[in-house]
Amino acid sequence: MKKAASVFLFAISIWSSAAWTQGSTDKVSLQIFVDQHIESLMVNGRIMFIDFDNLKSVSSVPVDNHPLMFRGDGFYVACITLLDEEGKEYPVDLYIYEHDGKLTVSDITFGEAGREDFRRLAKSGAVEKL
Repeated sequence: MKKAASVFLFAISIWSSAAWTQGSTDKVSLQIFVDQHIESLMVNGRIMFIDFDNLKSVSSVPVDNHPLMFRGDGFYVACITLLDEEGKEYPVDLYIYEHDGKLTVSDITFGEAGREDFRRLAKSGAVEKL
């Protein structure tokens, strides 16, 4: 089963790389890119980060199968949720740019303080939901 899952993820990564090389900006391809990036942050199935609101290190797992996606002027934002070992949810925003047909994550914010930046973008109308 693990081998089949690895082959599937490898096939998806090849497909998504090809899709983005062609300049595709559809939601499905963006979702695959975000999923791969989240996977690259994981160590033993968990994402570690610093909760600057509480000044502590947090071990967490993603709980969103389909993150909210937004488009701005030349960038995208993927909003996901992480869950720590105590059951506390943390909002996470990934800021993504496309350059020469390739996507890159330029910034990741964790926690409510980071989410405030995204809320300002949304309130100003600088982003729209995909």
